[in-house]
Amino acid sequence: MDRQQGSERQKSQKPQLVESSQLLAMWLLTFTQVFHQEIEELAAAAYKEILKGFTAAQIDRGCRECLRRCTFFPKPAEIIEAIHDTMPVAPIVPLLPSPRMTQEDFKNALAEARERLAPILEKVEEPPLPQEGVVIITDEMRATAKRKAKEAAERFGKSA
Repeated sequence: MDRQQGSERQKSQKPQLVESSQLLAMWLLTFTQVFHQEIEELAAAAYKEILKGFTAAQIDRGCRECLRRCTFFPKPAEIIEAIHDTMPVAPIVPLLPSPRMTQEDFKNALAEARERLAPILEKVEEPPLPQEGVVIITDEMRATAKRKAKEAAERFGKSA
């Protein structure tokens, strides 16, 4: 039974991979014409391999964004960045209870908002806590150090 489900899953993924590959090939051809730069077969295969985890729609969105913002032939990492930058965000349900909203409706709206935000919040990484003996340099500390270095250079000459 598991083998049958696995082969069915592979069959359903194959058309998507073919569609993604064809779309990527079209975009690579477009990039070669727009940026006047040829692409080698091995490089095209690398693009295909790196982007194989994305859907055709995501590749299309990312490549369109690269066409807008890139000044040189986009690297795979730039396409991936553009895919992430253009990901649609679920609309946020208003959390403030309206006078017409019952307590139960408000609880449901809050639960729905949490559900919609969960995928986004999962991607947010908490900054690591500093370890003992590690100093975190803030922007204020950096500015103070630059100011003191400038004062010292003025006071003692620039050769110091």
